[in-house]
Amino acid sequence: MHNTLQCCCVPPRVADQPQAVIVKKGETAELWCEATGVPQPHITWYKDDIKITETAVDKSSETRKATAIFPDVGLEHAAVYTCKAENWAGTSYKEIGLVVLTAPVIIPEKANVTAELRETIYLKCNASGIPEPVISWVRPPNVEIVNNEKFELLGTTLAIRNAVEEDAGFYHCIAKSQAGQALGTRNVVIAGAVPRDPEFIWVECDDSGKPVKTNMVQSRGDVPGGELEHWGHDTAEPSQIPTKCLPGSPRAGRTPVGGLPRFLHTPVSQNVKLGSVFELFCRDEN
Repeated sequence: MHNTLQCCCVPPRVADQPQAVIVKKGETAELWCEATGVPQPHITWYKDDIKITETAVDKSSETRKATAIFPDVGLEHAAVYTCKAENWAGTSYKEIGLVVLTAPVIIPEKANVTAELRETIYLKCNASGIPEPVISWVRPPNVEIVNNEKFELLGTTLAIRNAVEEDAGFYHCIAKSQAGQALGTRNVVIAGAVPRDPEFIWVECDDSGKPVKTNMVQSRGDVPGGELEHWGHDTAEPSQIPTKCLPGSPRAGRTPVGGLPRFLHTPVSQNVKLGSVFELFCRDEN
């Protein structure tokens, strides 16, 4: 009597998985490969036919799962990887791509561009990144520039036709992608432009049309919550600025600028209940 040992073998089958894994530069990337078969298949990861050793294997289930792990992923990790599952009955392969996203970087260009009146100005904005960033242009305070009689978008370059005085100033190019965005600034100077009259400031005047306060300093834009830094003596150089009286006063005058402000009453800390109304008082002179 002869005993025959039979072996039931099933070739490996790799489970379906995404064709690509997308991560940002600096993140941790994980490529997983799950396979079934009898006996349980052995899984190996390869990059360019070179075996990858940074893998974790899960043997706790009926399926065999191996994960290739890349901490702090960089551009050098971007590639197509091959998962190989094999046992006595055969071999199965599956490829998966690793895409590494990098935030846009704007290539340095000339920041200040000088042009003559009626000239066409070209502002360049070249950027790199993965995926390729999309370039847009804005003017402060955040007005998007579109194609019209004045502006023309030539790829990533902005053309300003028939330059006039009003075209002088700052322009921002924005390079944006799903990996992030970058901001570049170009300053346009129009040569030969006639200086514009300084803007008037509105002040409180007395009955004779003279400003009530005769000493002024430029606004700094202090915000609540920050530490207040007072002006030094070298920041209030005397000059002349044009003013206009607020409604109710007869005329505008010339106000000398000089002297330092002095607080007569400063805000104090208060404890208030949520939803209640509170007041902060601040009074100065000069």
